[in-house]
Amino acid sequence: METWRAMESRKMGRDRERQLRFKYWEKAIAPETLFLLSANDALDFLEDAAKQGLVLAGVDGFRIVGGAYEPQQEFSTDSADENRTAAEFMLLTKSEIQRGAADGIWFEVVFDGGT
Repeated sequence: METWRAMESRKMGRDRERQLRFKYWEKAIAPETLFLLSANDALDFLEDAAKQGLVLAGVDGFRIVGGAYEPQQEFSTDSADENRTAAEFMLLTKSEIQRGAADGIWFEVVFDGGT
């Protein structure tokens, strides 16, 4: 059974994530669903998230073609698939975002325990 302290901590994390998404709302494509950010905005978003203490779970890359969102697995990261420290995973994720920038990839950032 989850403790009260753990539930409150998770709620605070969701609140911080919601505030961060609000800050980037105008920059996002499909903010109500996927919340896709350009590579530059995704990098800024990650920096702001780290300052808020949010735990990165990964990113999903997407190509936008004719109004459709096509997942691009080669530009995605998932902390569950990696045996790295949080700092190492953040560096890996930033590297993937930078690599996808040249191909016009958009990114959905996912946090641990969040969206």
